[in-house]
Formats: sequence, C-alpha cells, structure tokens
Amino acid sequence: MGPETQREQARWAREDAARTFEFRRSTYVDLYRAAFGVLMLTMKYLGKVARREVGSDDPEVASRDADLQTAMEAAQIYGSPRVLAFAHRAQIAGVTYRMIVSQMHVADIADELPKSAQEWGTALSELHNAIREELGIPNDDDDSPQAWRSQWPWLIQRPSPADHPK
Repeated sequence: MGPETQREQARWAREDAARTFEFRRSTYVDLYRAAFGVLMLTMKYLGKVARREVGSDDPEVASRDADLQTAMEAAQIYGSPRVLAFAHRAQIAGVTYRMIVSQMHVADIADELPKSAQEWGTALSELHNAIREELGIPNDDDDSPQAWRSQWPWLIQRPSPADHPK
C-alpha cells in the first residue's frame, strides 16, 4: 500500500470519526432536551395536580415522555454505555417521581416527594455532566486538559484550548 493510499485511508478515518462525533453530539443534545423537557412539564403539571386533584399524567407530559423514549433509542446507537446508564437512571427517576405525584391525593407522600425530586435532579445533573465530559465541552471551573478532554479515542487528537492562539 502506497503513501497516497495510506493518506487517503487516514483522511477517511478522520472523516468517519468526525461524522460519528456529530451524530453522537446531536443525539446527546436531543436526549438531554427530552429528559429536561419531561422534568419541566412534570413540575408544571405538579401544580395542576395540587389545584385540580387529578392523579393521571398530563397528555403533554406523556408526549414528552414519548420524545424521551425516542431519544433513548437513538442514544442506544450512538451513545456510550456510561451516558446510556445515566440516561436510564434519569428516566427511571422521572417515572418514579411521577408515580409518587399520582398518589398525592390518596396517600401521604410528604416524605417521599422531596427525596424523589432530589434523586431526579441528581440523575439529570449526572447525565448533563457525563454528556459534557464525553463531548469534550470545557469545564469553566477547571482549565486542565483532562477536565475537558474526553477519553474516547477519536477525540484524543482534538487540540486543547491551550493549543489555540489567543
């Protein structure tokens, strides 16, 4: 195999890695937006539940939950096992929270509701941080190269912020 063929294959590998990264980035953004959207609508719905004394999911929340499931399916193709685990945890925490809310008028949930809300918030925060880390998004609080650089092999060659001229 000649040098020209090797250069061409190296270029193809870089292009494939860039495409895969872009697919992953897009998938993660959709996933996080869907997960966060379910949280926001559930909080809105919680107020309705308290005022109207209803115990079932709002149709808009159910629709966003379907969006989250679609995003989870895409993430199973492009996502890492670590991000998928955090996404699954966030999804389960959201379902658990909504199940507790649905019992608001038939059971004493005073202790369970804040704990469940905290678990859901923590799960979303962990998902957010894992996505940022994997995509190589800089951590504003830490300028060290390892704070922003992903451990994924196709990102190792990515220049650090220090490599860019000021």
